[in-house]
Amino acid sequence: MSEHLDLYLMTLAGLVKARVNDEGRAEILDTTLDPEDVREVVVDPFNPQRLFAATCTDIYVSEDDGAGWKYRPSGGLLYREICSMAADPTTPDVLYVGTAPAAVFKSEDAGVSFRELLALKDLPDYSKWTLPPPPHLPRVRRIGLDARKPGEVVIGIEEGGIARSRDGGETWEDISGPVSENTYGMPNPNAERPGYRPGLVEEGVVYRDVHEFVQDPSDPQRIYATTGKGTFRTDDAGRYWHMLEYGFDSNTRYAMPIAIDKSRPERVFVGFSSHGGPPSWKGYRPARVGLYWTSRYSRDTSEADGGAGSMLLRTVDGGETWETLTQGLPAEHAYMICGIQVSPRNPDHVFAAYTDGHVYRSTDGGETWSEIIEGVEKLIGLRVKA
Repeated sequence: MSEHLDLYLMTLAGLVKARVNDEGRAEILDTTLDPEDVREVVVDPFNPQRLFAATCTDIYVSEDDGAGWKYRPSGGLLYREICSMAADPTTPDVLYVGTAPAAVFKSEDAGVSFRELLALKDLPDYSKWTLPPPPHLPRVRRIGLDARKPGEVVIGIEEGGIARSRDGGETWEDISGPVSENTYGMPNPNAERPGYRPGLVEEGVVYRDVHEFVQDPSDPQRIYATTGKGTFRTDDAGRYWHMLEYGFDSNTRYAMPIAIDKSRPERVFVGFSSHGGPPSWKGYRPARVGLYWTSRYSRDTSEADGGAGSMLLRTVDGGETWETLTQGLPAEHAYMICGIQVSPRNPDHVFAAYTDGHVYRSTDGGETWSEIIEGVEKLIGLRVKA
């Protein structure tokens, strides 16, 4: 009797559930939460049948492994552009939600109600955080929780860097590295986007345009972060960051999804665009800017640039060297990679999703790939559940 993995495909028009068996065959089971813009799906660490889903504006819960969903009122969740969500692995019913503008909200009743963790706004550089599209509101793009460190919450801010709380969000510290006068650029009223101030790449500092990050399961001091200028690593919990060199100019290595092999944490996968940020990517463009797409009202350079030129990279030595994975994957694809996931059951089974609606699977740690799903419209993310 074969076992299976469930895939949750997040789209701009609902949540697609698919199932992959040991033979590699994939079947789409159903679509729920239609027509919601689904931003995140997380499994309750204390009940694998219970799932939480965050859309752009609301929180939902499933008590039956994703078969049905119920709306959570989420009182106190003041900002209704949700960008990230995580479930506390050490305390039942605790959820953290990140939003735009950049804020973190905490629920202690499984999403029924929330309170804002206001101390985040006390960080010295909070007022300098920004985002390219008007109205230039930064967003909490990723939330990381670690069962080894109860009470610790790590967040990635686009664009603001990385911050950490050690007391469940009551106090915060910036762990992006040393700040200088060049960390944040000055707005130029004559620029194309006069309210936006891009920072510079600096020695020892994570580039402040943080997209995603992963924490090394074998080393609590080590964090990898993807940014608009490449991938960075800290080995001392954020006091100093290194840019990881993978053979492409820093202006053309816009890194987005990242995944780490928990059984072999020196193996990390990164998806990046060799042609720059979202304006260069082919794909669906809704009215509002999102996590893996730009607005139809933003500049569109996809034809001139040839699309994203996306590639999937792998390191097997903690980021010292990298290789491009090409066997079975699109080469410099015009559509962006929007999700990478390592199977929780077999770390040699890796999944990659692209915004053109295709999902690929590797059964040999990324050496070779095969397409298992196609045609998922408006695909923007992937989660794997055993």
